[in-house]
Amino acid sequence: MDEGISQGKEMKPEIWSIVMCMNTPENTSDCFEPALEIYQKVNVMPELLRLLRSPFQLCACKNLEGNTGQWLKGKLECFLEEEMGLTPCNNTSDWWLVGRQHIHGQFISCPSRDSQVHNVSDEAVWIKLPYDRLKINGFSFIWQVEVLVTSLSPLRIYMHPNGILWENIENIFDRKHQKTLSIFDLRQLFTELTNEKVSNYAMENLDSAILDAFNSISEIENYKSHERSCLRCFQVFNVFVIFNSTFDSFILQIKPYSYTGDLITLNDYLMEQSILEDLPAMLVTREPTARQVATVLSILNIRYIRQGQLCNQDESLCLQREDLIFLLDTRKEQRTVKSWIRLSPSSYSSKEQGTGNVDSVNISLEALVLFMEQYFVGNKDTSEQFKTTIDPIINIFGNDSINELATVESGFQFYKIFCDSDEASQPYLNAIYTHPHIQLYPEFSPLTTDYMAFVDYSITLVEIVGIPKNCLSTVRLEDREEGNVFNNFSVGIGQNTAHLLVMGTTSMGELYTLNTYRITLHRPVAGHDMGKFDNSIDHQVCSIKQDCTLPMSESEPCGLQTTHFSSWTKFVQHETSLGQCGSDSTSAGHWMVPCNTCRDSNTCYWKNATWHQTDCREKYLLRPELEKCLHQKKVLFIGDSTNRGILHYIVHRLNGSLVKWDKTHNISLYTGLNNGHTIFGFAYYPQFWLSSKEQPHLDKALFQLFKRTLSTFDPVIVLGGVHWLVRRHLDILADFLSSMGLTNTKVIIKGLGAGFHQPVRGIRQRSLEDHRRLYVHNQVVLSYAKSKGFSVVDTFGMTMARYKEFLPGKCACHFHKVVPAEQSIVQKLFSQGSQDPQTTYTVEGEINALYSEQKYGHLL
Repeated sequence: MDEGISQGKEMKPEIWSIVMCMNTPENTSDCFEPALEIYQKVNVMPELLRLLRSPFQLCACKNLEGNTGQWLKGKLECFLEEEMGLTPCNNTSDWWLVGRQHIHGQFISCPSRDSQVHNVSDEAVWIKLPYDRLKINGFSFIWQVEVLVTSLSPLRIYMHPNGILWENIENIFDRKHQKTLSIFDLRQLFTELTNEKVSNYAMENLDSAILDAFNSISEIENYKSHERSCLRCFQVFNVFVIFNSTFDSFILQIKPYSYTGDLITLNDYLMEQSILEDLPAMLVTREPTARQVATVLSILNIRYIRQGQLCNQDESLCLQREDLIFLLDTRKEQRTVKSWIRLSPSSYSSKEQGTGNVDSVNISLEALVLFMEQYFVGNKDTSEQFKTTIDPIINIFGNDSINELATVESGFQFYKIFCDSDEASQPYLNAIYTHPHIQLYPEFSPLTTDYMAFVDYSITLVEIVGIPKNCLSTVRLEDREEGNVFNNFSVGIGQNTAHLLVMGTTSMGELYTLNTYRITLHRPVAGHDMGKFDNSIDHQVCSIKQDCTLPMSESEPCGLQTTHFSSWTKFVQHETSLGQCGSDSTSAGHWMVPCNTCRDSNTCYWKNATWHQTDCREKYLLRPELEKCLHQKKVLFIGDSTNRGILHYIVHRLNGSLVKWDKTHNISLYTGLNNGHTIFGFAYYPQFWLSSKEQPHLDKALFQLFKRTLSTFDPVIVLGGVHWLVRRHLDILADFLSSMGLTNTKVIIKGLGAGFHQPVRGIRQRSLEDHRRLYVHNQVVLSYAKSKGFSVVDTFGMTMARYKEFLPGKCACHFHKVVPAEQSIVQKLFSQGSQDPQTTYTVEGEINALYSEQKYGHLL
């Protein structure tokens, strides 16, 4: 395939396939001849450009008074220049001026409107900005994103994930103070400012605003009167978005993207490079799609040629040449999309547009595309929007054809048919399947290896499988031995990363990795969409001892229970009045949490939940108290990774930061803490990966840890883990201390913990009966520890009641995660001054934090 780059020179249509006009010409004939072959593509959409250069046509839908329009049929009022004399100017009104001479747009403050603008064209449009613009640090900002349009009617449109933030709306004209802000960072910004629920709304509203803007352009009568001169033309546009205080999106301006080469800032350069890297894959590809589309159309019985159209047997649905091109190009782009995020066709866009009808029963091309992709992608969309979209198709073809296309099994057969023996395709996937269905960002493409997805809090397990493009390749999830099959992936709170490894085979029959696809799944915390807790409201005070989906005790109630406290304030007052729990306390505990109603855990403010003892309260130490308590002490942890998580949390609390951490399965020392007055040590025990004969006994692990921490500091021992602790370990510990002459040593026993409840390959799954036995066993071990004078922290009850809140890891047993102590998005974007170059870490996990606090409360 030949490609060309046009600089206004005439090119003969028969010798090229693609032309890239690096500068959008005023006259499109300077870039290409109007008469193009059907296979030829140009990055200029003449009809769309004509409208954008006549902004007065985009100020549509006059009201009854006749002097107010809606900009791009959105929520912003707009006025023509000739009407501005009738529009009063007041201190609450600011404007955005769009005209031919204001290619970047111009912010106009109302008090000085007349002095700021001169010689405004009659074609200019004044857009009234929302008075309640979203402001951060006192400035309202604009987000700029690049949008790729490859078809205007029906609409096929993509958004690039990388964007630019203009710190102040006034700076965009001078091109100052711009910073990169991806679509994912924008989502995080909204989450930090509010909560997950509002953030989701804001992102959906953003997509809708962009779609509505381009739909309004395609529906303008002037556009409809022109026959499209270039069926496969495409173009990238700058879209400028502003937000109000309730996170609604408003499109200020759409303008052609120009590859000028005259880039003022590094952000300009990086943005252009990103776009230029992602475009070619969609434009130039060897990916065969005609057979794939024909296969699905054949199953739907659309295979009869009638007067130049492809129809089903009774001709109730017929596709013209332009329709087939739309289906083929959509499929081809979906296979080569790389980073671009498709906004349309989508379930939402098909429902709202109703465009691209191909027959009298109102079936849209977008609906047919989405329906076909259930077969291609294999993930069945069960949303109401999708159901509404494809209902007309179901009415025509019946459920038999629908079921054949919309099942995962048919998708497997599809890709078995279309796998190939091309050596170049060995490193690639044909598809990624998940159950339940999760939306990948960007859309799947064999050429894209990094994806992001967002799942609900309720989803703790996802089945994932990758289908190889080459018939000889094998795909594995992580290090699982069996390939090309569904494997369960445990999804903890926060960021989880799944790796699909595309494997080849050497001539000796050995497997090796050809390529790796990475899926980052984000799972929110419980109550993530509840917003900020308002203590002035009388919430219900609820308690919970165990989750009804994994009840560890048959004699205790499960789920949320109502309490006698009339408000959260009353409960906190009662908690404060209780005496401090001693090391020998036998008081039972349970979680207390404020909720809108105890009948629905989704209405609870889980960030405010606290562990409540019946007749006493735990002692929580302030940092100065902790420093004093641990002065001249060496705190020695023996156990698995859950005990190590407590160590990391306490080090962070003691030192104010965590500058060193590891996942050692041996011995690790932390010195120089508390101004050199405290030492922490950790020994991993038991070493599960060794055979029972090779595993060192507990007394040997204790001896080695003491030997490595020779000092005159008083020792404190913390022993425990998930499920392995038994009474014999306590006897060994007591005997060891006696032999060392350390019988007065402070010992804290960590109880068992929730975990191993997920059916994950390679991990032993504990059944419900196993957990009930562990519940009894935990009580026996902790009671035995108390009889020896040891302090105990019952982490089993604390974690089992909220076992779904585990953090990433196969065992589903971790309630902590060490992550870099990064600034928030708001701090990164709007803070001033240099940053500390030293990398520090923090320990995430509210439940781990709470029982860690209890740990050093027992040090007194």
